[in-house]
Parts: sequence; structure tokens; C-alpha cells
Amino acid sequence: MSEIMRSSVIGIAQAHHYPLVSSHNGTGGSWSAAQLAGLYGVGGMVAVTPDAAPRLASKILALRRYRRPGRYFGVGLGTDTGGLGSLPAPRTDAAAHPLRYPFRSYDGRVEFGRERTGEFSYDLNLGGVAQYGLLPDLIADIQQGHGDARALPLLFNSAEAYLETWQRAMRAR
Repeated sequence: MSEIMRSSVIGIAQAHHYPLVSSHNGTGGSWSAAQLAGLYGVGGMVAVTPDAAPRLASKILALRRYRRPGRYFGVGLGTDTGGLGSLPAPRTDAAAHPLRYPFRSYDGRVEFGRERTGEFSYDLNLGGVAQYGLLPDLIADIQQGHGDARALPLLFNSAEAYLETWQRAMRAR
């Protein structure tokens, strides 16, 4: 949507108290603070597009200011690699400060090594997020201090935030 169209749709949602989800925030132009406030004001939520760990964490944390009292808050990850977006390249400092393999999942229950396809071994430090299977590596990169880890609880709250947004939408019908 263009920025003008986005403002119009948010206005319609506000008039009808209908929550919206921006599932690929960051494509189609920048969102203004007023648009984000409007989206969250009607009970909506946002998913940001992937980026290298430091920038991804910053994108997630920047949305905290739109948190509403009494509403579960999370920020999703909306990959849009079908033509409008790309997956992140390696961090510029990855050679000096690499993601260390193996790593553990956010909850610590699963150990991940480098993903392999046949004889090829993927490495976030060398090829970035070359395919969706490396999204856990990107999250681990934040965990290992290459981005602000305070973003991770917000990311992992996104499923519940989405479900609660959906429930609000169903009530508004």
C-alpha cells in the first residue's frame, strides 16, 4: 500500500474499531509515527522485516513506544522475500565477532549446529540468512550479544499478540 492509502485504511479501521495487522512492516514505504499509533490504537500489531541482528533488534525495540496498557504486546517477524524484500546479509563485523556454533534455542531446549544440505554447510557469518532455515541463527546472533537481547521477549510474544489481535477482529465483526 502507498503511504496515503495506508493512512486511509487506518482511518477506516479507526472508524469501525477494527484491529489491523501489518505483517510485513517495512515494505511499501516507511510508516509514520501517526500511522503506527493508529494501528496499535485500534488493537493491531506489527511484524518487522528481517535484518542483520543489531538492526532487527532495534526495529523491534523501536515499536515498544506504541504498547497499549491492558493489551498483550509482541512484534512479529514478517519475511517478505517474494520480491519486495530480501533476507539479511552477514553482519559487517561477523568475521571479527561471529555467531558461535553450535548454539541453543531461545528457551535453551534445542541445540543447533550449522544447517547442512547435502555436502553444503550454511553459516550465518559467511552467507547471512541464505534461506528461511537460518532464521534461528539470526535470533541466536541477537542472543549472543550482536543485537539488543531485550528485543527477543517481544519477538517471542508475537504469536500470542497475533491471536489476541485476531480475537479482537472477530469480536468487531
